[in-house]
Amino acid sequence: MVVFAFCFMFLGACSNNYLMNSDDIQKEDDQYRICLQRGLNNIEVVKEFHEIYPTAFNYISYFSESNTPKVWNGEVGLYRRYILTLQLNVEIDRSRLTVKEIGEPVFFLNEIINVTENSGGSYQIQNGQSHSFSQIEWSKIYQSHGNLSVIGINLKTNYPVTGFDKALTTP
Repeated sequence: MVVFAFCFMFLGACSNNYLMNSDDIQKEDDQYRICLQRGLNNIEVVKEFHEIYPTAFNYISYFSESNTPKVWNGEVGLYRRYILTLQLNVEIDRSRLTVKEIGEPVFFLNEIINVTENSGGSYQIQNGQSHSFSQIEWSKIYQSHGNLSVIGINLKTNYPVTGFDKALTTP
């Protein structure tokens, strides 16, 4: 059960992996971890994002899907109210275990204004304002050490949302 949960969350839903034996799953997991670390070390925008937001959660969507484009995701909570996401199409070379960026990254900032627990333990998340921005705007944010106001986004820094941690971890 734990292996399936890991596989589902981190290896891109693993539609065919339920047929894999435990050695194959371990190999896939090892390859994923190597590619993730190499992406953190070698993709410039990912390195910058991690430098500014060292607690960001990074993952590669669709890693195990052979005919599906791969997407690098970096996600971090800000001020217990906002979720900032970096998305970047990537190419995985499975023989060398390398990750290469394809195209330009896109950034999304979503404000969470309310989190309510439903019966059964799921959560309903109410979003507020959202913004998206490009590599050019990211460069300004990076140069200002994470200050989003340099591109005209002013964050509410003293208004945390109760239950925010559930919004950050709810798929």
